[in-house]
Amino acid sequence: VGLALAGKRPVVELIDPEGVARAAEALGEAAALGSRSNGAFTAPIVVVVVLPDGGTLPVVPAGVRLAVAGGAADAAGMFTAALASAGPALLVVTEAALDGRSESETTTLSEPVVRRAGTGLTVLAEGAGVALALSATEGIEVVDLRGCRDPKVIGALAARTGRIVLVGHGDPRPLAAVAELAFWRLEARPLSIHAAA
Repeated sequence: VGLALAGKRPVVELIDPEGVARAAEALGEAAALGSRSNGAFTAPIVVVVVLPDGGTLPVVPAGVRLAVAGGAADAAGMFTAALASAGPALLVVTEAALDGRSESETTTLSEPVVRRAGTGLTVLAEGAGVALALSATEGIEVVDLRGCRDPKVIGALAARTGRIVLVGHGDPRPLAAVAELAFWRLEARPLSIHAAA
């Protein structure tokens, strides 16, 4: 945090995913500095962690940008976007994302991307869940959440087909957003599948 306050852009790579909860807490403190100082101090820190297959996403404090990469190109693009971010960012790269190679693309943090258009069912996928969802039956819509936790965005995605399956890493917030903002538009009970299943 000290380096960030001094105008540097520190990047921390966590080798052990067990330390991600403590790192998220430190990022939350860094984000709080900005709000407590009315923007006079910012702490542009980037923490990168590789989430093992079957791992669970950490809870990220308010003010910290969460980005979850489902592919190698996403990881590279999100890393570049995280470096340009004014505040703290946590970039989670799944082991499955490291298996492939592709061209890096310019991207933004925490902004969902439709990976496959479809009707009748929307799969909200994240991390390793993206490849799992894309390998499923054709005709379903697959949306890569990429760390998006904005309830309005998730609610609007859920309302498109009225049938939702979340394939991710155990974070209940996307389903809570669906229940809160798209409940009356649902045609079936939303389901959640862990990406390691």
